[in-house]
Amino acid sequence: MKRFWQPTFVFWGQVLLVAAGWYATGLFRPQPVPDTPSYEQFPWHDPLRAMRTVGYPALLYVSNLVDSGHDALIVFQFLWQVICVRILWQGLAVATGERWRSMIAASALLYSHFFYRYGNALAPDAVAAATAIAVVGWLLQCVYRPTLSKWLLLTAGICVAYHLRPAYLFLVVYAPVLAVWLLWYQSPGNDKSLYVRAAVRFVIVSFGPLVAYCCLRWILVGQLGLVAFGGANFAGVVTAFLKDADVERLPSDLQPLATMILSERRRWQERGHEELADPTVRYSDIERGFDWRTWKVCVPAARRVGHSRWHEIDAALWRVAWQIAALQPSLYLAWLAKAFLWGVHTAAGGYLLHPLYAAVLFWVAIGPLWRRDRTVVDSVPSRFIFGWGIVWGTAFSYMVFKLAFIILTTPPLGRMADAAALLMSVALFWAAGGAALTRPEASRNAR
Repeated sequence: MKRFWQPTFVFWGQVLLVAAGWYATGLFRPQPVPDTPSYEQFPWHDPLRAMRTVGYPALLYVSNLVDSGHDALIVFQFLWQVICVRILWQGLAVATGERWRSMIAASALLYSHFFYRYGNALAPDAVAAATAIAVVGWLLQCVYRPTLSKWLLLTAGICVAYHLRPAYLFLVVYAPVLAVWLLWYQSPGNDKSLYVRAAVRFVIVSFGPLVAYCCLRWILVGQLGLVAFGGANFAGVVTAFLKDADVERLPSDLQPLATMILSERRRWQERGHEELADPTVRYSDIERGFDWRTWKVCVPAARRVGHSRWHEIDAALWRVAWQIAALQPSLYLAWLAKAFLWGVHTAAGGYLLHPLYAAVLFWVAIGPLWRRDRTVVDSVPSRFIFGWGIVWGTAFSYMVFKLAFIILTTPPLGRMADAAALLMSVALFWAAGGAALTRPEASRNAR
């Protein structure tokens, strides 16, 4: 029996239990969501002008060839989640030298409420989040045990993540910053040129493919960017600040669009849509009216002033949104602060309502009280503390970077905040393992 008590057996045993739970609760049945049609109806004849990146529509297309009901796709999404957690475990083990504790910490993601809620949705949320987890695992290996294959996998992983969901564009900045910090954390006394060379390598790996793709779109479509999306969302946030007096302060070519946005907003307000408060800086009002302001006010307004194709609509809304934010910088900064705090609040609520995570959090909180009469085992704590810094630094920075990127243009809705805080469960399980590094003082003295 002892031969089976190994990290690999324990990990795959958990996978079987989680798979059984998914099967018993019907999570292997595909669940369409409001965004599903926009992925199923992807314009393959003109992909560079589409409002969606090509990643998830390609998965749906291949899945449809295998099984029109998309049951096979949900199985793939589950297996991909497991594989990505395994990659993260490997990365943590390489970085910390702690194979058992790395497995336990990474296994926290198998029980994530995020994957439980969105793992069977016909949308890219779960598969993109899993890919980002793998990116972190490959990044850790590139920092502490680099090989050509790991560099290639890191590059491909970052590309796949943001082509599945553009919200993961934050990885192109997060990866170089985290890599340099990890190198400094490992050897803070190193020559600065080491950090500069590492930063250059990771910047090339992260930004190179993105810049090449964006330039391709600019040449072929005339629009610089990953995808024709984001402008509508941005306008859906900042037009909440727009007042009649602001219109004449905008560039003359944007004034007709701003006037039409105000007109559309008033029209819906007169019909009783109180969520379109005019104007507002309250976070709750902005989030509550976000979808309506985006799709019933801003997009129709852009169409009414003559923009017919989607990439033209998105580009026009990007421009007007930037100008409004520039006119009202204090309001926009206030929005960013409120949205970030709300995102943290939302993510924390998900953890407190998760039975397993809440129990582990309680254990972490009372652990120091229980260990007051104990002492840390000799020869172990330095490695544990080193790993603690890596895990917590990685998880916390991941949450900060992802939330900060989201709130630039979009409210931190539940699925977005939960995805940003995914790695905090890994840090939580790592912290819980600290109790295993203690023993009673009397027992120590007896030795």
